[in-house]
Amino acid sequence: MPKRTSPQKRQGDFRLPPGVSMQKAQLPAGWAYVFRHVKLGLLGRLVLQGLPGGHCQVSCKVAGDPADPLTARRRKVLEPVTTALVQQLEAQTATVPGTPWGVPPTSLPAPRV
Repeated sequence: MPKRTSPQKRQGDFRLPPGVSMQKAQLPAGWAYVFRHVKLGLLGRLVLQGLPGGHCQVSCKVAGDPADPLTARRRKVLEPVTTALVQQLEAQTATVPGTPWGVPPTSLPAPRV
């Protein structure tokens, strides 16, 4: 019987942490990715909204009251997930690597000889 090996992680692959699920919901001007945790409940959402000129506004919102200790626990789970997703989005959509999304370069880099 052949030995099973775990598939190699390809660039762009993303897996949610154990216990975390996500649902995509359409908004009037974009999409919300809503994250839940089996024990913490609603974690929060990552919102992508279209802007003029083909730009996109990204915001992350943690569920709960800032004074509630449970909100801090939700953020601790949600923040690395949304950070990784935003970094992947930036890598795929940035005009120039290392610049904010959609910001056109002030000048193009000099060609290498």
